[in-house]
Amino acid sequence: MALAAFIARTTEIDTILARLAALSLEHFDTAPDDVTWAHVGTLGNYLHGLRRVADAAFHEGEHAGWNGARTFAPSGFVPAGLGLVAGARWSGAATRSC
Repeated sequence: MALAAFIARTTEIDTILARLAALSLEHFDTAPDDVTWAHVGTLGNYLHGLRRVADAAFHEGEHAGWNGARTFAPSGFVPAGLGLVAGARWSGAATRSC
């Protein structure tokens, strides 16, 4: 069940990224002679949102050194690589809240 939801979300992300890439190739539907500072501001807002997503995905910026996946671990889940004894329960003490 989680796998299907995961695949659905990755597909939606891929679709959004493809649409943004296509729009960028078309200069965000703006002719060079029509560009104003409002267009620059709009692209700045888009860029700000994309940077936040990229920083979270690549653990950069304010997300540096943090594995956000731990925040959403179900109770009793033992993340790989923590060196816990098999069958031990993960207390979640290593999580950070947003």
